[in-house]
Amino acid sequence: MLPETARAGHQRVTRVYPVLPGAAGPVPARRSTIPRLPGSERDAIASLIRARQDAGEVRADADPDAEATVFLGVMRGVTMQWLLDPKVDL
Repeated sequence: MLPETARAGHQRVTRVYPVLPGAAGPVPARRSTIPRLPGSERDAIASLIRARQDAGEVRADADPDAEATVFLGVMRGVTMQWLLDPKVDL
C-alpha cells in the first residue's frame, strides 16, 4: 500500500497527466507553451548530462541529447505504469 503522501501525489498526477497532451486547447497562450514542454525537459536533462561530462562523471562519448530522450521516455513510461497500477513502486 502507498504511504499517504504518495497516495495523495498519485491522485493529483492521475488527474493531470492524461489531460496534459490536450491542454493546449483553444487558448493561444497554451497552444505555444504546452507542445514545447517535452523539448525544454529534454534540453534541461541534456544540460545536466553535459555538466556531468565536464566534471568527468559521465563518459565523454555519451550523446547528451540521445541520453536525455531515452531518460525522459523511460520516466514517462514508468509514470504511466504507476498511474495504471499504484502498486508499482517508484
